Amino acid sequence: MTTFDQYRFDIRAKEQAMRDIKMGTKRQNLVVKAFIKYWEKVFGETPEVEDNGCDNTGEFLEQDKVSADADIKLNGHLLEIKTIHGYPKELWLKKDHIDRLIKDGAHVLLCIGDFTNRKDLYFTTIFNDQLKEIVKDCDIDYPEKYGMMKAVYVVYPNQFVWGKLPC
Repeated sequence: MTTFDQYRFDIRAKEQAMRDIKMGTKRQNLVVKAFIKYWEKVFGETPEVEDNGCDNTGEFLEQDKVSADADIKLNGHLLEIKTIHGYPKELWLKKDHIDRLIKDGAHVLLCIGDFTNRKDLYFTTIFNDQLKEIVKDCDIDYPEKYGMMKAVYVVYPNQFVWGKLPC
């Protein structure tokens, strides 16, 4: 296994990582569709959405096809989609990825909630300037879940304003 794969798989077997990638992509696609509905309701127009980073299909990609670019462009703005199942007391944002998103001028659409039943999904938008504040102010941790190989910025739900996504 390459160093890249060790980093990408964390402490998971390749098969588990592949299942997690597919599930994560399904969640991201659900969030994008729900966010479009939200946008239409609030702004009365359909936003322009185009794929950006990887192919967003959930298929396993070889190293040379993997990208850390933001997932989509929404009305021309780079937007990374992050999903977290449940309602955790703290949220982990992978340091390397957040640092890259800041450099690229991207924003984050973060969604938490019950993805299994597709209900009670809440979102917040973390704009690029807010990401810079996170880097400046937040603690860094190395969670055991990631094999203590990945640094994360630790943030808390009460740091953000949340809206409910229509599902």
